Amino acid sequence: MTKLVDKFKDQTCSRTFCGVADAHGIESFMPKEANTHAGLMQLRATTNRQRHAVYFELELDEANAEIVEEQMQNGNCAKALLELKVIVDEEELPVRLAGGGDVAASFNLIPNSDLDPWG
Repeated sequence: MTKLVDKFKDQTCSRTFCGVADAHGIESFMPKEANTHAGLMQLRATTNRQRHAVYFELELDEANAEIVEEQMQNGNCAKALLELKVIVDEEELPVRLAGGGDVAASFNLIPNSDLDPWG
């Protein structure tokens, strides 16, 4: 039975998702193919480094994307980022980061609203 589950898991479709996260959690999250503003999102992250803003891209299957999207729809931006980080750790997924400065360190620190100098 395990082999069938593993085989099915390998056939699960994944898509590239992108977004911006900062001290308060995920601000935006969408399939990359639907995003015509990736450059603007990266610029937003770059210009808001004081809030540890980062632009991110990663491959997710639909089930995991729905977990993040559900938190976003419920207004739980910080929880959405925490859920995303759990998925990344458990699935050992690579995350591509951009936004200027040490975005990897910022990604590890957020969400943490105490990092926002304006609250």
